[in-house]
Amino acid sequence: NRGNEIWLFFPSSIILLDNKVYALAIPYSTILEKNIDKSKFSSLRKRICLHVFNLILIRHDPPYDLRYLTSCYILERLQKHILIINNPTSLINCPEKIFITKFPNIHPPTLITRNRDQIIEFR
Repeated sequence: NRGNEIWLFFPSSIILLDNKVYALAIPYSTILEKNIDKSKFSSLRKRICLHVFNLILIRHDPPYDLRYLTSCYILERLQKHILIINNPTSLINCPEKIFITKFPNIHPPTLITRNRDQIIEFR
């Protein structure tokens, strides 16, 4: 209603080229108009410089892996120019699965591990 353009891009489409951050993105209005699904995104995306945006909202689904970290490191370069909701530096420094452990008074007994034996023992 306010005339803002909303674009959608995935972390895998972020590009760092000559110190500028780009993404292969699609206008959200296109998604709504054409009622398209994810499988058709790649054919409709355009490379757009993210430095032209006023605001970026990061909403990235797990896993918290090297691809996730790399996209955050690249998006960090925009912070001086653009308001980024879910600050990439904070996402790197405070992964949601571990951050809760800083507040032992408000969470139940918790185990964080990839070790199957430890999980079985904890359960």
